[in-house]
Parts: sequence; C-alpha cells; structure tokens
Amino acid sequence: MTRGENHSWKPIVTAPRDTAVLVYSLRWGAIVATLDAESGEWRTPMRYPASLSGQDAALITHWMPMPGVPAELTRPRSPWLSLAA
Repeated sequence: MTRGENHSWKPIVTAPRDTAVLVYSLRWGAIVATLDAESGEWRTPMRYPASLSGQDAALITHWMPMPGVPAELTRPRSPWLSLAA
C-alpha cells in the first residue's frame, strides 16, 4: 500500500475496469476480481468460474485496491534462500 492512499471499501459502482481489486461479495466474502471493460463481467484470476454469474455479480457490493507486497518480501535476498528465511 502506498502511504496516503485510501484503502477503505468503496461502492462497487466506482470500481475501475481491467484492474485486479478486492471485491466484497455477499455470497463469497472478500475475493480478488477484475471488471472486464469489454464484456462488463467480473472475472476471477483463477478463471474458475471464468466469470462470476450475473447472480454472483449482483451480490458484489464494494471494492478496494489490492494491498502492496509485504515489506519483508521486498528486501534483497540471496537466490538460494527460501522466502521463509
């Protein structure tokens, strides 16, 4: 996350298109999804389901930007060390 950015839940009508964001679904809870600009469908990164059904999409109420990478994973590491080191 970048300092100064507002990372609170926003109304779904303000969600950006073609950008992975966290969405809140009354059915699934918080999931990662992208609103496809061409089709207008919500898609998940795993492509299963390829797109959320119209019924699922109707239950998506809010969105927020994806958080940044954890700070401990951004420091330089030797390639032979595991991420847990």
